[in-house]
Amino acid sequence: GLIPVGVSCAGVLLESHVAFHTWPAEGVISMDLFTCGSGKLIPTLPSIQQLFGVKAANEDADDPMMMWSHKLRGFRKGFVP
Repeated sequence: GLIPVGVSCAGVLLESHVAFHTWPAEGVISMDLFTCGSGKLIPTLPSIQQLFGVKAANEDADDPMMMWSHKLRGFRKGFVP
């Protein structure tokens, strides 16, 4: 049978959303952060790394590797293609 491993979750806010998916056996979490508001998400990355960038439980675990990718989408004031 299917045994769930990992978690997927999404939260929708007024002008934003956050979604994450985990693969515990591989030690992977994928997060999607999006906002239509004027708030900036880049300053939140150190907090996210502190909360989720933890070592695996075994003693031989390497330091966590964090990979970031971001895209600015949509129209912005002063945007000229």
